[in-house]
Amino acid sequence: MFVCTGNTCRSPMAEGLMRKAIENHFGDKMTIANRLEQEATLFKVMRSERMVVVFILTFIVLLASFGVVSALIIIALEKKGDVHTLWAMGASEADLRNIFFKNGLLIVATGWLSGLALGTGIIALQHFVGVVPLGSGYVQEYYPVSLKWEHIALTSAIVLGIGSSLSAWATRRVIK
Repeated sequence: MFVCTGNTCRSPMAEGLMRKAIENHFGDKMTIANRLEQEATLFKVMRSERMVVVFILTFIVLLASFGVVSALIIIALEKKGDVHTLWAMGASEADLRNIFFKNGLLIVATGWLSGLALGTGIIALQHFVGVVPLGSGYVQEYYPVSLKWEHIALTSAIVLGIGSSLSAWATRRVIK
């Protein structure tokens, strides 16, 4: 296995030997540190930051989903005459719930897709252009970001799970 940076490639074993040789040569006069060791605090913060962001995302999605609940309640109140007409024509309570549940899922799916597209665009912009700088004194100039399929799957599960659950809860309350 080789580590390549710039125009040079070397094995981790050779890198370790080179580091020991430099440490032996300079002794305690100089501290030898690789990129991760130079920015140890930044990388520790970035590791714990992911869980905090997931909790904040979950809280925001929970709050936004109550907007879906209120939208479904308002739609049901506006369509009260239509609901009575459908019920008089033979539609069951389950059919009416299904109509409003699908309407709630449509609202949730629209928000999920637009949020996913916007978030992916912002991440791509930061990755390729570098909009948010870290400031002076860091090895990296811009805040590092990465987009993985696991992140998309976790975000999708949170948004669609909470949104569909609250949509189902709201339709049970509305159609009675």
